[in-house]
Amino acid sequence: MYKRNLILILLSSLLVACSDSKSGEDSVDLGYNYFPTQVGATWIYKVDSLVYDDNSGQTTIDTFTFEYKEQITGNFTDVTGETGQYISRYVRYIDTVLWIPLNQATQLRTTLNAQRVQENIRYVKLVFPLEKNKKWNGNIYNALGADQYTFSYTDNPLTLGSTNYPFTSKVLQLNEVNAIEEIVRYEIYARNIGLVYALSDSINTQVSGSRGYRYRFTLTSFTQQ
Repeated sequence: MYKRNLILILLSSLLVACSDSKSGEDSVDLGYNYFPTQVGATWIYKVDSLVYDDNSGQTTIDTFTFEYKEQITGNFTDVTGETGQYISRYVRYIDTVLWIPLNQATQLRTTLNAQRVQENIRYVKLVFPLEKNKKWNGNIYNALGADQYTFSYTDNPLTLGSTNYPFTSKVLQLNEVNAIEEIVRYEIYARNIGLVYALSDSINTQVSGSRGYRYRFTLTSFTQQ
């Protein structure tokens, strides 16, 4: 139960989203295929995480490695008439074969942006067209306070392990590193696939010790029907 609750906490800050192309994209490439929407599309990620705790007066580190799966299971129409998708989420430990269901998320891609709703919080993951250094408020549709997201680069090649992605774009969500804390979040998307890598570090580096977490999501499998 402890492991599952910890995984839910870690996943709550990661909002994975992906989509296929809409009609009209061929004439003007706005980058919609960075956010696939096809029902049946399935992503599996390897997740490596470290959790730091100094409550005992000495920093301890818990290491977790598990697999995380998302699958688009259906479409819905929202109140504005836009079509969104339901996303079923699962987790399993490396030494097991059974996927454990988690709560459901939704996503919505409009002509202007790509949104993700998870834990009843709506985030803007991408904006279209994709342009290097373009900035936007990822929290514009929620009450968490402004978070400036930025495209660090767009349409760059990237190699992750043995996999080569010819076109990827990186979204820097947060980068605050100082004497007492290290908070860094970014996501990397690939054309026709969606999210392929995510990093999230939230560490308090006070003199008495460290507490917080680090995790890395790396795509290991993508299929679509």
